[in-house]
Amino acid sequence: MLFLSWRQPMNDTTLIFETFLMPTLYKTYQYITEYIERVLHIPTLLLNGEGLDDFEGGYADAGFMSANAYLQLQSLYPRSAELIAMPLQPGEHEQDSSPTFFDIIVRKDSGLTSISDLEYATWAYHVGISQVEDWFRDEQGILPIQFHNMVETPSQAQSMRSVLDGKVDASAIEGRLLELAWRNSPHIATQLRVIGTYSYTASPLVVLAAHLEPLVKDRVQKALLGMHQDPFFAQQLREGLIERFHPVSSMYSQPLRRSIEGVNNPPLPMPLNTRQQGIGIG
Repeated sequence: MLFLSWRQPMNDTTLIFETFLMPTLYKTYQYITEYIERVLHIPTLLLNGEGLDDFEGGYADAGFMSANAYLQLQSLYPRSAELIAMPLQPGEHEQDSSPTFFDIIVRKDSGLTSISDLEYATWAYHVGISQVEDWFRDEQGILPIQFHNMVETPSQAQSMRSVLDGKVDASAIEGRLLELAWRNSPHIATQLRVIGTYSYTASPLVVLAAHLEPLVKDRVQKALLGMHQDPFFAQQLREGLIERFHPVSSMYSQPLRRSIEGVNNPPLPMPLNTRQQGIGIG
């Protein structure tokens, strides 16, 4: 197997994998790619991803990425790639692997329009959950955000109230709570706007490009799901904090699938558009 760090045109006899994650576990992704090559008897390349448009342009056949990157991919290039597998961490039970999504909210009249603007913001954070700055450290190519100021609140509801009252510029609210507030208090929906979404779902998520043949997709997925049964490669997965992969079609993975599909297919009556960057509430 070849491991390259530059973009090359795809050829019909090679599966090109790209990683959009921090390089800390790059060796783990190499082993995953090598295992797929051995099982499928198809040459593979592992590249450092240069852009999500590689799936739209046909440069990439498969990818390792975070849930946040996949949300962005589906928002920018719908139907360019399909999520086929998620990791299960050591000691984690399948029923506990459902992801939680958080929406970054600002006032509707705020001058903040994207996540990159948050460095100028006064940020409200609530005790009891991982904080948004942890996510920025995990995303490839995004430096940790240094907020202008940070204010601690006792709850998500209080963080939302602080944004509404103008005491802070932005905060992160769990998507289901925000949707509930929108439904029960329509006046709140008219005052807020969502500028981004993030999730703490374990990485790597594995995606396959839409242009691949269905048979190839099926074989790659089956190889991933059985990788932990090989003693050598099972050890490599564990060293990368992966017990095994499980299919996205499983019952415990449906929340992630529904959240991602909500980017382009919001249900009616329309709830928040919490999965689409830059969409206002109300």
